[in-house]
Amino acid sequence: MVVQTKVSLNRIASFLCLEDLDPDVVQRFPNGSSDVAIEISIGNFSRDLFSANPTLKDINFQVLHGMRVAVCGTVGSGKSSLLSCILGEVPKIFGTIKFCRTKAYVAQSPWIQSGKI
Repeated sequence: MVVQTKVSLNRIASFLCLEDLDPDVVQRFPNGSSDVAIEISIGNFSRDLFSANPTLKDINFQVLHGMRVAVCGTVGSGKSSLLSCILGEVPKIFGTIKFCRTKAYVAQSPWIQSGKI
């Protein structure tokens, strides 16, 4: 129990010591100003700014209001990184991210609960 507590406290401490996200990474537009909900143009993103290879390279896509989009791919193909880029959590090297309206994100977190009903 002590070891688990120590691990949890270390995770919380490392989270609290992270730098704040840059609010200017994503350009936000008011409601009704465009038919585009999300747009990434020539997006290059890297979790490690000193790496020669970006995490995601040359991303171009556009989502219109009312569209339903599924992000599919194999393990390690960059699905979670793409969503993190849209949220502004992965540093942008080059390109633009545009948002119109608001956004909400619900992370996929598997959980198992043992018990009986």
